[in-house]
Amino acid sequence: MKDKENELIVKLVDRNFEVKGTFDFGYMGTYSDSKIEIFGNIDEVKDWDVIQATFKDKNPSDEMIANFLTEYLNSFQKKIKENQKLVNNTFLSNIFYDMYNCSNPFWEIKGLATKSSFDTTTAYEPLDGIIDEIMNANSLPNDGSVEKPDVEALIRKNFPLFNMDFFLKNIKAEGMCLGDGNITFQCSDTLGFNILCSGYDQLDESLTFTDWHNF
Repeated sequence: MKDKENELIVKLVDRNFEVKGTFDFGYMGTYSDSKIEIFGNIDEVKDWDVIQATFKDKNPSDEMIANFLTEYLNSFQKKIKENQKLVNNTFLSNIFYDMYNCSNPFWEIKGLATKSSFDTTTAYEPLDGIIDEIMNANSLPNDGSVEKPDVEALIRKNFPLFNMDFFLKNIKAEGMCLGDGNITFQCSDTLGFNILCSGYDQLDESLTFTDWHNF
């Protein structure tokens, strides 16, 4: 039975769409109401490929399109929930690849290092042997169709110096948007934006991450 109480609802208000409800994006945060947008007004959305493919030669009413977007947004959330670990892992792989490449001094942020004293020049060495494994499957689908490594487990095992739990507790949802065949998110950290500064990505219908930015 569908969980109507927790269902996201898309409504049309003055030719623009408004979303009510909560979207759980896993490690990327929880987005509610005004933090969830539809990319485009009613006239622009009518030209979406998914709209054209769904209604074909029909001339859908505005209400029909709003109802379709409601189902479409909820189906994205359902798919993400069903594949939460894969989605979370890809998010983490992007973050730690950025950190590794720039040798981010995370130990300067209170709470992020699990030890108070260590050789900072060798802090990232435990990631040397696994960074390729972390990133190799990064551009593959997260809908369960492809077997992928457990990135979080690899990082926790090989990089215990980083306080993963503390970091995850300090991720702040900024905004997300539903588009034509994709969904985007933007989030940051509450640690001075030192690890995650408006991290952004776009996921297609196979939940493949296609456009990572962290700046």
